[in-house]
Amino acid sequence: MNKNKRDYLIRTFSRTKRKDYENYILNRIWTKLDRLDIKPVTQQYVKRADGKYALIDLFFPQINLGIEVDEAYHLGNVLNDEVRTYEIGKLFQAVKEKEIIIERIDASQEIDDIHNRVDKLVNLINDLASRNNITAWEEIEDYTKSAKSNGIISIKDNFTFDRTVDIINCLGREYKGFQQGGLNLNDEYSLWFPHLSYDLGDGTLSDRNGWMNLINSDWTEITEKHVDENNELNMKFYVRNRITFMKLKDPVFKTNKYQFVGIFKPVVNGNHAIFKRISDEVDLKPYLIKPKRQV
Repeated sequence: MNKNKRDYLIRTFSRTKRKDYENYILNRIWTKLDRLDIKPVTQQYVKRADGKYALIDLFFPQINLGIEVDEAYHLGNVLNDEVRTYEIGKLFQAVKEKEIIIERIDASQEIDDIHNRVDKLVNLINDLASRNNITAWEEIEDYTKSAKSNGIISIKDNFTFDRTVDIINCLGREYKGFQQGGLNLNDEYSLWFPHLSYDLGDGTLSDRNGWMNLINSDWTEITEKHVDENNELNMKFYVRNRITFMKLKDPVFKTNKYQFVGIFKPVVNGNHAIFKRISDEVDLKPYLIKPKRQV
């Protein structure tokens, strides 16, 4: 097992404040499962049919199976509408309630009943993994390789990249490093790596060199504006559609990651620009095809 996987498992099963029974059950499920090709996610965000969000105790993304300990089947653990900024990375990775299987285990049962239920859930996990012929955890975590192999990046992939250069190289470039906030690809598209603005706790929003980037609740619109309301936007920067990877906090390691949130078309309105999402995926294939040399 590599170091990154080890650290992930330690953090993901110890970072949350749970009741003792819940903690015991989740750890028993993982121990009884005893396989490292399946990735576990604790405190997975789920988007309910009513548009609100809930947390599910344990989720296996490769088989779309969620497990709740002592919670109602309808995901009763609903979050407040106002979610703290440090969780925004998990909101971007929320799964839809109707697209997952939800299983429940009652922590108030006798220990033998809990163990029997855990065994049944472990059998179900193994069965679903076998029937779905899952891609191993370590393979799906190589996002640059996976993106190139798929030929597209979609908001449904939940790929996260450590560096902007890794994203650029998904589009056929061979850069060693990159430090800027964007890159023009051609006359129609550019890459954009905006920093998401967040509440500083006193009612003000964070900015980067005076610029703020705000995204709406369903992530279909980004507003970019300057803290100086008299600042006029330079129109030459708003002529291309932007293939956008938002800078977010990784919910487990608390490090910065970049996640694809769509292709956005800019509309300039005075001292701010509104970007409307026009696609939830980007086709990488045209960028990966190298032009033939002239002889």
